[in-house]
Order: sequence, then C-alpha cells, then structure tokens
Amino acid sequence: MKRLLKLLSVFLLLSPIFVSAAELAVTPADLAVTELTVEPLPISFDGIPAGATHVKLLPLILHASCEGDVELRYLKLTRRGMGDSTYVTGVYVLDGDTRVTRSGRFSSSGQTVLLGFKNYIVPACKTARLAVAVDLARGTAIGSQFAIAIESAADIVSTADKLSAPFPLRSTSAQSVTPAPVGQLIVEFRPIGRVRTVRDDVLAKFSVEARDSHHLISGITLTNDGSARESDLRNLYLTQMNGRALTSVVTSLTDDAVTLKFMQQYFVRSGQKVSFELHGQAFTSVKTINFTLEEASDLVAVPTRRAGRTLGNEARNRSMRGGK
Repeated sequence: MKRLLKLLSVFLLLSPIFVSAAELAVTPADLAVTELTVEPLPISFDGIPAGATHVKLLPLILHASCEGDVELRYLKLTRRGMGDSTYVTGVYVLDGDTRVTRSGRFSSSGQTVLLGFKNYIVPACKTARLAVAVDLARGTAIGSQFAIAIESAADIVSTADKLSAPFPLRSTSAQSVTPAPVGQLIVEFRPIGRVRTVRDDVLAKFSVEARDSHHLISGITLTNDGSARESDLRNLYLTQMNGRALTSVVTSLTDDAVTLKFMQQYFVRSGQKVSFELHGQAFTSVKTINFTLEEASDLVAVPTRRAGRTLGNEARNRSMRGGK
C-alpha cells in the first residue's frame, strides 16, 4: 500500500510537467509567418494632359510568401508635388484597368487619403501588379505637378504578419500637366422597363458621346445602386443596340459591380453618340436594379487620332447617331 501511494505521489508531481510540455509544443504551422513584399515600379510617360483619367502615378508589385494568402485592407497615400490637390478629382487603386478600391480625394490639410480595398487577395506564392491612379479636372493648371507616396509600413494594412518594402515608396518623379488636349466621354443612362426573372433581359441602357477627340473604349465597370447583389444577377454581357455582343459573359456581380472587357476595342468618333445595353438574368423579382457609372474612370478609354469608319456597317452607324 505504501508503495502504491508513493507511485501515485510521483505521478501527481510529474503530471503538470507533462501537461506544460504538451501545451508548449510548437507545430510547423505555428511557425509559419505570412510575408508581403512590396516594391515600386518606374513610370515611363512624360506629362499629363489636363482632364486625363486613369493616370497611373505609382505602379506597385506585391508578392505574398508561400505560407498563406494575404488580404489587402487599407492603403494610406500622400500626395507630393506642386499643385492644388483639388485638381485631383479621384484617386484609387487599379488591377490592370479594374478599380479595386473606392475612389477618394486628398485632404486639403495633410494631403493624404485612406483607401479601402474591396476583398482583394494576393494568393500565397503569387505576385500581383497594382497601380495607384488619379483623375484630373479638365481645368487643371498647366505646370501643376503630381506624385504619390506611401511613406511607411503603417500605411499598408493587410493580414500579413510581416511587411517588407523599401519605404518610402514613391513615384520616380513628379509628373507635370501639359497643354496637350484630352477628349471627353459623356455617359448617359436611360430608364429600363420591367425586368423578367430568369430570362435573358436588358438590365441597363446607356449612351456614350465622344467630344473633342476620337476614343477607343476597352472596358467598363457598371455598379448597381439597387439592392441586387452577387448571384441575384447572372450571365452579364454588353451589346450594341442591335444585340451584337461586345464582351464576354461575366457569371455574376462582384459585390455590387460587374467589370466587362470589350473583345475588341470600340472606336467612337468625335461628336458621335453610341448606345449600349447590359444584358443578363435576374434570379429574383424582389431586389432592385439600377446600374450607374460610379466613377468617370470606370469607363476605360483612351483618346486617339485614328480616323476611319466606326465598328459595324455605315447603316448601323447612322442608326446609332440618330440619322436616317
């Protein structure tokens, strides 16, 4: 009996040691540290026309380590260069030509803006290329200079455990506004009738008018101000008024928006107004649909001096212009 009690006492004495050792055991997963590496890329253009949009002032390359995905949440930007910040009508982040943050404005005091990402993930072991872009007012003073900076690690908020970057991240040089003219595109939405559920139907109608120069349109992001979200609206694509498809089909909305890329750049002559329709399927009769262009730069287009006939036959073009 005494021997049994002695063994029991020894077990009770040692058991906390064994529990503590188990609690302190570290697995390889516990040692994994997700890292995000960010580097600026050079810019190669000279000068910015007043009124230009999608001006990529700070291209960035981001790489997530192989330990896990990294979600970008916020980015704080500081404006540098001589010029009134009110000339910048919008600042945002692009992935290619797709806007992945809301558009913001620089504060007049600190010359800073905080941009929130919309569910943007850099997958593990993958690299993403983003660009901080701005839109300028048409009345921007000639000679104004603009540059963008990310001053410190605190200005990039993400889920990464570690951030590596050669701060401050800045544009290679401030870009000056030049007297070069830039064209303008006017977008006007028109009302639509009652949308039938499940069937392919028209979800939005709008026209695009080119002024001061010809334009080549390559893509557009349409945002629904109604209550429909995600898979409420499916199989979305853009057509001309005659029904000819201009973009590939996008399966569903991302949050409240859809980005459509033209299969071929669409040429709009200066002074011409063309009409488009957004087609798709509504899978609910309760949610509302009201598509708009949230930001002017969500219509991706560049001025061009290219002359010639517009896409399609001349009869169709006359019809689009309202001619006979």
